[in-house]
Amino acid sequence: MAYFVSIDSARGIYKAKLMKSAIDKQRRGYKSTICNEMTLFARLYLDYVQERYPELSPESPKPRAAGNTWIRFYPNPKDKSTQIVHQIYGNYIKIMMYEQSEKFELIVEQFAPFVDDSISIYVSGKSIIFEVGAPEIDPINQRFGDVLSEIEESIGIALRLKTVLDSAFM
Repeated sequence: MAYFVSIDSARGIYKAKLMKSAIDKQRRGYKSTICNEMTLFARLYLDYVQERYPELSPESPKPRAAGNTWIRFYPNPKDKSTQIVHQIYGNYIKIMMYEQSEKFELIVEQFAPFVDDSISIYVSGKSIIFEVGAPEIDPINQRFGDVLSEIEESIGIALRLKTVLDSAFM
C-alpha cells in the first residue's frame, strides 16, 4: 500500500484503497448470511426424515445460508466419516467416505457385489464417493410440500445407498 501511495497518482491512491479494503475484509472474516427459506426447507426435510425414516439418522437442523443445500445423514451415527449426503443443487445423493482415497481399490472390490450401473464410484480429493442422480429441487423457490414426491424419491435413493453400505459392512 505504501508503494502505491508513494506514486502520488490517482491510480496509485485507488490501488492502495483497494488493497486496504481487501485487508480489512480479510480481518473481518467470512460471515454467512442466514437464508430463512433454506433454513425452513432444511428443517422440514430433516424433521420429515427423522419422523418417517429414522434409520438414516439425519443431522440436526440448524440455520443455513442460501448455498448450504447439503442434507446429511449418518447411517452409522458412531462413524461421522461415512455419510450419505443429498446435494440438492447438484441433484445427487452420495455416500461420502472421507479420508479413504488410499483404500479405493479395496473398497471398490468390497462393494462390487452390491453396486449396480446406476452408482458411480470415484475419488474426490481424499474421499471416496458413491453417486446416484436425484430429482431436481429448488429449496429457495419451491416449498417443501410442493416437492414432496421429489423428496420421497431422493429418500428412496438414500435408503438404497444405506442398504449398499450395510451389505458391504456385514
